[in-house]
Amino acid sequence: MAERSRKRGGWARRPFAEARDDQLPALATDLVGRKVDVIVSFGGGAPRAAKAASRTIPIVFAIGGALIAIGLVASLARPGGNVTGVSWLGGELTSKRLELMSELVPDAKSIALLVNPNNPQTRMVREMQEAAISYGASLTAAYRQVGIYAGKILKGSKPADLPVQQSTIFELVVNLKTAKALGLTIPPSILSRADEVIE
Repeated sequence: MAERSRKRGGWARRPFAEARDDQLPALATDLVGRKVDVIVSFGGGAPRAAKAASRTIPIVFAIGGALIAIGLVASLARPGGNVTGVSWLGGELTSKRLELMSELVPDAKSIALLVNPNNPQTRMVREMQEAAISYGASLTAAYRQVGIYAGKILKGSKPADLPVQQSTIFELVVNLKTAKALGLTIPPSILSRADEVIE
């Protein structure tokens, strides 16, 4: 989460939850107490904590999916309330990621993924993105759109009038160092489609 400082006219960094979702409600309450103009948040827990802390301060998010299921917005076209942002279609791309994994390890008889079924955001996003071959929405484009929305809100737009954007730019990133550490050889068919190759 970040807050825009009225006095200094810039962005002030607030403490991060350091991957501990239990700290998010207190951080969100702190921002609300500071009467910030807009809260920008990333991931599943931060936007939900911000929404629980305030029904009036505009909240702009970037999140991997399941927005309606977790109660963040009423719909993508008309999010309602004080929340809007960008969805990078995390769960919706799972089949493409599995297809790439099968191509990467063609002799694999089965591919398993260990997840927390109690987490509404668990849709194979983080684990699949951290694999030696990664396919997903461009986070750069998603974060740029979040910034555009935050700017519009600061100029008077209401979150309820800004539809949730869905990513339209997707990237295939190949991490050769990770692949080597795992003993995998990236097939030329995957390398030729890669938007970025990390050596």
